[in-house]
Amino acid sequence: MSLKHLAALSAVAIAACAFGANPPGFIDDYDVAIKRAEKENKTILAVFSGSDWCYWCKMLDQQFLSKKEFTDAVTNDLVCLYIDSPNDKSLISEKAREQNPKLVKKYGIKGYPSVMFIDAKGEKIADAKRMKLSPAEWGKYLVAAAKPDPVKAKLVKEHIKPFNDKIEAVATKAKAEAEAVQKKGLEPAAMQAEFMRVLMDVQKQFVEIKKEVEAHQFPKELEAEKAELLQELNSVGSIPSHKGK
Repeated sequence: MSLKHLAALSAVAIAACAFGANPPGFIDDYDVAIKRAEKENKTILAVFSGSDWCYWCKMLDQQFLSKKEFTDAVTNDLVCLYIDSPNDKSLISEKAREQNPKLVKKYGIKGYPSVMFIDAKGEKIADAKRMKLSPAEWGKYLVAAAKPDPVKAKLVKEHIKPFNDKIEAVATKAKAEAEAVQKKGLEPAAMQAEFMRVLMDVQKQFVEIKKEVEAHQFPKELEAEKAELLQELNSVGSIPSHKGK
C-alpha cells in the first residue's frame, strides 16, 4: 500500500471517529429524511437526544435504539431520524451542528429524549410514547402508532392532550427551576437540597394530576393511553416523600 493511500485511509478513519455514531438504521440529515418520507410514502420517527449528557437518552440508545430487534421492527416502515444535541459538538456532523438547534426550536423540544412522528411535509403528527416493552414490541408499537386512526386521534386530543399539557407544564417549570439552582453556585449539600425541593414539588403536582387521571372517564379505546399517562406520572409520583424531623 502506498503512502498516499495510507494517508487517505487515515484521514477517512479520523473523520469517521470525529462523529458519534447514529443508532443503527437512523440518519441525521433532516432534509434527506423528508425526501425519503415523501418518496417512499412513510412517516418519520424522530428521536431528539442529548447523547453525551442525558442519562435517559443513553438508556434509550442502549436498551432500545441500538438493538437489532428494534431496528428490524421499524426500519422497513419508518424513516428513522436522530437529532442529537450533545455538549461535545464534535460528536455530530457539520450539517447536524447547523440544523439540529433549528429543529429543536421548530418542534418545541422541552426535554430529552423526545420521540415523535413527523410527516413528509415536516409537520409533527404526534409524540411517540416510550413504554415498558421489549425492543421488538416497542418497535412494532411505533409502526402501528405511526398510522393513527382519525377517530381515535380526536379522542386523544379531547381526553389525553389536556393531561399531557399539564405534565409538560410541570416539567418545563421544574427544568427552569433546576437551571436556576445550578447558577446559584451553592455548596454541593445545599444544591442537593434545592434539587430535592424541586423534585418534591414535581412529585406533589404529579400526584394531583394522577388523581385527576384516575377520576376521568376515558373511552375504552384509550385504555392503553391512560395506562401510559399513569406510568409517566408514577415515574416521579411514586418517589417517597421526605418527612420532617
